[in-house]
Formats: sequence, structure tokens, C-alpha cells
Amino acid sequence: ILGKRPFEFSPPDQPDGASSIDRAKEKVDLALSGKPQCFEWRNTRPDGTDFDVEVNLSSFAVNGEVYLLVIVRDITERKKAEAQIRRLVTAIEQAAEDIIITDAGGVIEYVNPAFESVTGYSRREVLGKTPRFLTSGLHDREFYRNLWQTISEGKVLSGTIVNRRKDGAFIHEESTVSPLVDASGAITGYIALNRDVTRQVQLESQLH
Repeated sequence: ILGKRPFEFSPPDQPDGASSIDRAKEKVDLALSGKPQCFEWRNTRPDGTDFDVEVNLSSFAVNGEVYLLVIVRDITERKKAEAQIRRLVTAIEQAAEDIIITDAGGVIEYVNPAFESVTGYSRREVLGKTPRFLTSGLHDREFYRNLWQTISEGKVLSGTIVNRRKDGAFIHEESTVSPLVDASGAITGYIALNRDVTRQVQLESQLH
């Protein structure tokens, strides 16, 4: 490493297509002018494989001479985690089941597009509320009391529930409600996956 320039440990081009030499010079010039830089960068290992890093550049003076401090942090695992999160978000957004995620108190923090399609409510209308606005009136208080008690004890609850759309129509759904727990085992929220079976129920009723 000694005697070489930092960009010599990089591929010819960065992921966005920019020349590593040109981009490095740009960042160094800015840092030396007194503007600290923090950015992601693609580096190359001695075996030729590339990996992602986060680079911090800042200048300082010693006895009138200006030096550049370069701090490089390997973010390979972080990038992998971010990619996994993006895949999970895409899967949830595109899921056929309507999905509700709440905090530990049951306040809605997220709903997916399928929820909007099935219930008729927009995401903006439901965030910050509890799912009570969906109640159909066909279940008694004991039904909801048992539901809440089960999931608050950390158990998964599955069954059929009848909710009500924004336009007043009933929705028959096969629902699975699961607690979300942190590393210590404490419940931080709940996730409900609901599959609309209204049409199936109607057909079964006609068959009977």
C-alpha cells in the first residue's frame, strides 16, 4: 500500500460508470479545499475481487503542511442487508394478500397495496389508526378480546374474520396475525396477513 495512491486499489470504473481516477481526484480536491467528504466506493482486493466501502476524507495541517486523512470502512455486509431488505419490501408490496403491520399498541404503521385494493381505504387514511375501523359488527366483543389476548401473549392466531370495506360491503378473510419480537423477545408490533375469500364464501353459500 505504501507509495501508492488510493484509487490504485479500485476497479477502473465505479458502479455508476464514473472513472475511478476522475472521481477520486474530484473527492480529494474537495476534501483538501476544506470540505470533508463521505461517500460509497468500490474497492478491489489483492485477489481481484471487488467490495463496497464507505470512505471519509478530511484534511488537516501539521506544521503548515496539509495532509489528507482517509478512513475506509468495509460495508459489504451492510450492502447485502440493504439488498435483502429491498427484496423483502418488494415481496410485501407485490403480495396478493393484504398486509397490515402495527406497533405494539396495535396502531397501524404500514399497509401494502393489496390492502388498499381489498378494503378501499388508502394508506394515508389508515396510518396512525387501529384496525377497529374494519370491524364488521358480525363478531362479538369476546371474539376480539380473545384475538388480542392470544397475540399479546406472543402466540400466532389463524382463522376466518369478517371485516367491512370502506363502501360498507363485508369482506371474508382468512387471517394470520403474528407478533413481531426483538432480539430480547419483547413484542414490538404485529403483522396480519389476510387473504380475501369473499368470492369463495359466496360460491359455497350458493352451492349449499
